[in-house]
Amino acid sequence: MKRTVVITPKAQSEMKTIFDYLQSKWNENTKIKFANKINDILQLLIDNPELFPVSRFNRKIRKGVITKQTSLFIILTINISLW
Repeated sequence: MKRTVVITPKAQSEMKTIFDYLQSKWNENTKIKFANKINDILQLLIDNPELFPVSRFNRKIRKGVITKQTSLFIILTINISLW
């Protein structure tokens, strides 16, 4: 089964805020490294979402650590198409 990643508008906004911060306080290279870490986590999510630990508050939520200060929270859903 092919998995897809859907990033919510709120998550997109928060990522833009983080990227803007990294650009203004650090440099383009730091921003690129951070983006690569996010891409790595998303690829792992697509390949094997079970790698990520389950939240103790909600079993549908998993957590992917990007850096010590930043985590990605993932909700797994199943979409079934018969055609």
